[in-house]
Amino acid sequence: MGVIGLSVGVGNLIFFELRNNFYLFQTIILFLQNHQKIVSQPMSDYYYMSILFLGTIPVLWYTKRFITLRINVIAFIILFGFAYHFVVVTAPDRNYPKGWYYHDDQKVFQIIKDNFESGEIQDFNVFEFYSATAATQKYYLKLNNILIEYDDYYKNKYLYVVYKKDEDFTTDPTYEINAFRPHAVIDTWSINDSYTLYLLKRE
Repeated sequence: MGVIGLSVGVGNLIFFELRNNFYLFQTIILFLQNHQKIVSQPMSDYYYMSILFLGTIPVLWYTKRFITLRINVIAFIILFGFAYHFVVVTAPDRNYPKGWYYHDDQKVFQIIKDNFESGEIQDFNVFEFYSATAATQKYYLKLNNILIEYDDYYKNKYLYVVYKKDEDFTTDPTYEINAFRPHAVIDTWSINDSYTLYLLKRE
């Protein structure tokens, strides 16, 4: 039973490695080769998680004879506490800009979706303060089969801009904003206490 459980649990990991040219193994090698180098940005969480998961397999395999039901229950409670804190409590501060969380992106998308389905705004693109190309919004658009010229910031008629309320988005140096000139702000929506969604129309 142990072999079957291990095969089911680790089979997808082995398949992933074979399919992706041993991605996790190569990541481990890169960590070992570059562990003393200073990088410009913190490493993403999933790098550590993948290596941690891969590294615990041989440890668990050799210590399984010493692991009792009580140890399993205690370990589960402790790990659940860490996982809850990591995934729920600290996720907004770790993975999102201050004052912004995933439900804010969902709110923005709902506005864009409603405008599109009403037939009002069809030829548009999106700009966000933390991701100039608005990758999250474009993911939602594609997921809902809303097809636009995703890379066109020069010819589209409208542009949605998510920006901080106390800052002037027109001073942003990114080409997504500068390519959309001249323009007029024709509508605004308050997303939360810190950010506003602007709708621009090319003139």
